[in-house]
Amino acid sequence: MLEQLALERRTPDGPRSRRRARKPFTALAHHWRKVLFPSTDGQDPDHLFADRYVQTIAFALLLARIENVPLAVRNFVDVSRELKAENTVMGRALQLLTETVDAEFARRIDTLVQVIDAVDGEAIRSRTPDAHVHLYEDFLQGRTHDQRRTPHR
Repeated sequence: MLEQLALERRTPDGPRSRRRARKPFTALAHHWRKVLFPSTDGQDPDHLFADRYVQTIAFALLLARIENVPLAVRNFVDVSRELKAENTVMGRALQLLTETVDAEFARRIDTLVQVIDAVDGEAIRSRTPDAHVHLYEDFLQGRTHDQRRTPHR
């Protein structure tokens, strides 16, 4: 994500009407900071956005796998649509955060998708039927307090 933001920074600004299309993540980061995280508590706003963006994508994809939504050779639109059937908020979040993802960026996060697609959602649900309820807490519990405050690079 940081590489994508840096790439967009190097892209010349076009007409105002096309700027968002040419710099979708810059626009998303701006709105994200303005609406969701107006105070960064001294953290680099790009790092904070990148960290939260990747966390949300990873969590939504993991939740999709627990719900037996296959990820391999699928686009984010289809995955988010299926995820919304059971998890409206996360399905919509995945849709909003990936609606501007082009093929090149999708290839950048392909490893994440492949790893999460290997998750056996059925096995998880058979052991813990309400796994989706605890998933986010457990997902974050794997990160220490310092890691939550300091973005991954």
